[in-house]
Amino acid sequence: GKLVVGTLYPFAFAFIIFGCYYLKLLFTRKRLTEGEVVQQRSTVNYILLLLFYVTLPGSSSITFRYFACGKYDRGDGKNMLKVLNADTSVRCHGRMYNAFRIY
Repeated sequence: GKLVVGTLYPFAFAFIIFGCYYLKLLFTRKRLTEGEVVQQRSTVNYILLLLFYVTLPGSSSITFRYFACGKYDRGDGKNMLKVLNADTSVRCHGRMYNAFRIY
């Protein structure tokens, strides 16, 4: 849950920003000149760039922290158990781990 929410919220905000921009263009009664459209697109692009610049380090940190594996002694002295530090019920390189690696 935390991984998905922590890494997808910037895209949700970007979708909202684009949606507001296009709704504004759609419902504007005054016909905009080409220069005004370019200016508004430039402003939206700047806001999106700033959004991703601010949120990318936190999202990357969550992702890297989630996929960090730890080794634990099984007690038999032979094999080590490798599991995710964030969720010890998920074995490293198991089915669940590999399913989320694509993400």
